Amino acid sequence: MIARRLLALVSLAVQRVSAVANGTSTICDRTNSFCATFSHSPDPTRVIILVESQLGGWASLGFGSGMSDAKAYFIAWNDGASTVVSQRAPSMGYHMPQVASKQESVPVSLAAYTLRSSTKLAAVFEVPRSYFSSTGPTSLIYAVCSEVPAGVNSVSYHDGPHGTAQFDINTGVASVKAGPPDYIVSHGITMVVAWGVIPYVIIFIARYLKFKMGHAWFLCHAIGGGLFTGGLTVAGVAIMATNIGFKVNGNLHVVLGSIMVYGIMPVQIMLGIASDRLFDIQRKRIPWWDRAHWWTGRIAVLLSAVVIFLGMIQGQLGTSWIIAFGVWLGVMVLALVGGQLVFGSSHHVSDDEAELVSKHN
Repeated sequence: MIARRLLALVSLAVQRVSAVANGTSTICDRTNSFCATFSHSPDPTRVIILVESQLGGWASLGFGSGMSDAKAYFIAWNDGASTVVSQRAPSMGYHMPQVASKQESVPVSLAAYTLRSSTKLAAVFEVPRSYFSSTGPTSLIYAVCSEVPAGVNSVSYHDGPHGTAQFDINTGVASVKAGPPDYIVSHGITMVVAWGVIPYVIIFIARYLKFKMGHAWFLCHAIGGGLFTGGLTVAGVAIMATNIGFKVNGNLHVVLGSIMVYGIMPVQIMLGIASDRLFDIQRKRIPWWDRAHWWTGRIAVLLSAVVIFLGMIQGQLGTSWIIAFGVWLGVMVLALVGGQLVFGSSHHVSDDEAELVSKHN
């Protein structure tokens, strides 16, 4: 259900763009925060593009399915004196795309264009027609930001609508997809299941159902944590690495996520193995490595919730999804509290120590 709703959130909004008498075609995102109008140039080897944004910072349009494979990527902004159109080279991850060695856009005057009433930023420029496919749709990417760049080498990360589009210059038919690219959606779903669902289940089993399930509790806990959470985490990292490479930068979601994946998770797995291999059925107290496994797991669950929230905010999923995930976490916490009240915690120690551990852990 969660996967279907997330996919619905970013589902394609297919529309036939206007192909009017003067040969122009316009595509916009759902909120009209970004629009691009394509028209014929007097030079048959070039196409004129008008970019409009409701945000006053910068607007961008790229030719390709993503930042890393864009044939060309243009960022436009107004520096107070004039409109700047800067062509950028392909980039990976959240790093600012560098200025391309070859600038192929040609500025065009805005005087002949009627802008939307909500437009705060507009730029017109020509690009080579070779950027467009002659046999079918051309893949496009777009983004807008409210912050004006301080210069060509200081462009902030987009904080407005962004997404991908398909535009066929031959027929005037387009499909616009709002929201993050498919690989980010896949990464998000994978990590939410890995860290927002499975840990609560296996913690509940390990804490409350040891004696009720017998040895099966250990199999569920180990397979759920090691194979499912671990495997899905590796898959989630692989999805991002395949598309943007292995990069850790100042982005808080990336930094905390990297601490989770490369630091806390391996330690937790090793502590779990130690707890299993060093287990003594005759023990009278809880050893330090078991307690370390408990608390590392608790830290991991808390930090993962923060990382997921940051990912949702960065992916601009909207307030409703953030609230929904918060409600889900609340239900999980209530389930753990209910388990403590109904079952009480269970540990493989003597009765006296078990009672003490149950009260204080």
